[in-house]
Amino acid sequence: MRKINTKINDEINFLDLFRLILKEKILLISITTFCLILSLILYSYLKNNKGNELHQINIKIEEPDINALLTFQNSVVYQYVDIYKNKLQLRQKYIDTFHTNFSSVNLLSNFIDARKESENFKKFLREKNVEISTYFNEKRFLNVLVGYTKIQNEYILLFHYSLDGKNLIKDYIQFIKEKTINDLKVFLISYLELNKKLYQEDLKMAEELGIEKPYLAFTANEVRKNTFDKIFLGSKYLQNRIEYIDNLIFKVNNDINKDIINLNFFISNAEPYKFYKGLEYLPLLALIFGFFLSLMIILIKNVFIKISK
Repeated sequence: MRKINTKINDEINFLDLFRLILKEKILLISITTFCLILSLILYSYLKNNKGNELHQINIKIEEPDINALLTFQNSVVYQYVDIYKNKLQLRQKYIDTFHTNFSSVNLLSNFIDARKESENFKKFLREKNVEISTYFNEKRFLNVLVGYTKIQNEYILLFHYSLDGKNLIKDYIQFIKEKTINDLKVFLISYLELNKKLYQEDLKMAEELGIEKPYLAFTANEVRKNTFDKIFLGSKYLQNRIEYIDNLIFKVNNDINKDIINLNFFISNAEPYKFYKGLEYLPLLALIFGFFLSLMIILIKNVFIKISK
């Protein structure tokens, strides 16, 4: 019997509340409408206030095909060490150097500083009295994280709307591609110059000892892996190796260029970053907030009316 009475009382209370809302409908509509209008004004301000808006693009760079480096791999390293081992090393050397260069905030800052198309962005930073490197050091250019693990070939760039991020990254990738090729050339030439110096030292000793022709018979594998003192190859052979290395250095200098490696990459369209992406829900949230706020005000008002009686 008590449960039935409680149910009846609940129904009565609900009906009373419904009647109260109908009675105070003007107040409810007014407060809810006010909150909605206020949210629309705030939404419009935040959306159109470009001075405070961050955009985001995602960048994914595919690894280069190993065949792109085979021509130089075969000619440069074959004479000294295992070719198949170095094929992987040279490819990995390019990949690691590319991503080290690409993720460098200093290189990005210098590139933007020299880029004419980024004048509006540089003007924005000057007005804020902020250095380019400082701007991007504040976690605005970073690797994608999966858990605590960095994905080496995926990046996120956050930037002010005045910077044309997508075109910037396209140009920046080409810049880093050329720089990495030049770094690779320096690496290969240094490697060759070191070997040339060693051959020159052996040539000098062979000439002093009067060893003109090979003193002993060596297998091709032994010659390639340098498992003996090279002076016994003779001065003629050593002189030929030095000339061969000079030709390789010339080949590296003239044949390795920015077009030797084709990099495929994906850059997403720029879109508002995090907070700005959720702005479209602001009016709906304000509508819900306004309704419950007006409901509380109506109930409190009703309680005071009853107390005053």
